[in-house]
Amino acid sequence: MERKDDRRSGASAGTATRPTMSKHQVIEFEPKERILEKARKYVDSVETFLDEREKAVPLLLKAMKLADGTFKSEIMLVLGSFAKEEVVWPLYETMTDSNETEEMRRDAAIHLSVVGSFIKDPQPLIDKLLDEIESPDPERRLHATFALGWRGNSQAVMPLIARLYDADSRVQETAVNALCNLRDDHILDLLLERLEHGPFEQKRTILFNLWRFDAKGEKVRDVYIRQVEDGDP
Repeated sequence: MERKDDRRSGASAGTATRPTMSKHQVIEFEPKERILEKARKYVDSVETFLDEREKAVPLLLKAMKLADGTFKSEIMLVLGSFAKEEVVWPLYETMTDSNETEEMRRDAAIHLSVVGSFIKDPQPLIDKLLDEIESPDPERRLHATFALGWRGNSQAVMPLIARLYDADSRVQETAVNALCNLRDDHILDLLLERLEHGPFEQKRTILFNLWRFDAKGEKVRDVYIRQVEDGDP
């Protein structure tokens, strides 16, 4: 018969071999609400964001994945303004995520078209966007087309010109916007040719954007005067 002290010894041994977790092994997961609460502090105060930038940027990048609606747009605006290098790929992921709302994907594309000219090495982003505008999905082509339109992005000229003839009229109009955002005066003659022969919506978009070619002010003014006189479009 087993003695009581043997059973106690066995119990003690069992307890002794049970794995324990030290305080250094504990992984604490910060609640979503807490992350968003902290993010709100930085979104509402640019001064606080700049003062605490080292910890503010990682937190806002985390919050960007958790937030939705207007608050997510606000986070993207702050990061796009003050953390361009860090936010590029999160913006790209948002733009290409079919689970995101169209509004959010469009906002991400707009921000990419702004930060593109400021990042140190835009080539990886350009390569990704050039792949996207060849997508069979018109939504992906639409957003990538807009995102490519930043000042000085000469690699986008020919691909964007090709989008003027896209099967989707929205992509055609967006290509006009993107080409105008390049601020390349050499593109003006092409747009004027499309003004003569393109579809109505594309013509309207061209007229809306011609003012961007400020170095060609007299030529642009003559185009506007002629359109008013002719009543087109």
